Order: sequence, then structure tokens, then C-alpha cells
Amino acid sequence: MLKFSYKNTGITEKEMEQVLLYLEETGHTADQIEDFDPLLRNEEGLTYGPEAFGADLVLVEMENGETGYIYADDLLTEGDFVKTPEEALAWNKKVDELIKKYGYVKKIPVYASDGKKVIGVFFIK
Repeated sequence: MLKFSYKNTGITEKEMEQVLLYLEETGHTADQIEDFDPLLRNEEGLTYGPEAFGADLVLVEMENGETGYIYADDLLTEGDFVKTPEEALAWNKKVDELIKKYGYVKKIPVYASDGKKVIGVFFIK
């Protein structure tokens, strides 16, 4: 994996890992990041790339190590909409139950960059 300093960039380590993975997959190097347009567009006009850049289709790595894209909105769960401490506690309980029952909180289809062809599954755990 490429090495790049991301301190004081305002993004998390996980987001930086996505950025560096994306750079590698698109044939760029970390020293080109200043001129790098992080989002590409598919034939449908949807952007795809790292979540940190606000892509429509977000780059993910599946459990088998392969990468693909999920729709950004699919990352949202009920937990993103809690408004009170009580709702948060109820959501945490539901998460525990889902993980106990299924081993994950949400199962999301993973697409090729076209946003149409399903190539796998991504799990929110």
C-alpha cells in the first residue's frame, strides 16, 4: 500500500486507507494527490470513489479482499437517525440482537463502478 501522511487533513485513518487504495487502483501515486481528481463518473453520471470525497458510489473492500462500490445512502442505518439517548440505547440493543442473530447489522450489495452489476456483498458489523 502507498504511504502518505494524512495528519491534519480532517479525515480518519480508515478514510485515508480508502483514498490510498483508490489511488493505487486508478494508477496514481501519493505524490500526485495535489492534482488528483478523486472522483470518476460512470456512464450514468454517478461519481465513484472513496467515501471521504462524497462519492455517489463508495469504494469498499469485501470480506474476500476484493473491492467494489456501494451506494452511499446504503451505508445509512437507523442509528444514523437517532435523536434522543433513549433512541440510541434502543438502537444499540437492536445492533446487539442483529449481530447475535446474523453476524452483521446490514447486508449491502456491492456493484462494479457502473452501479448496476452486482459483484458481491458488504456487511456492516
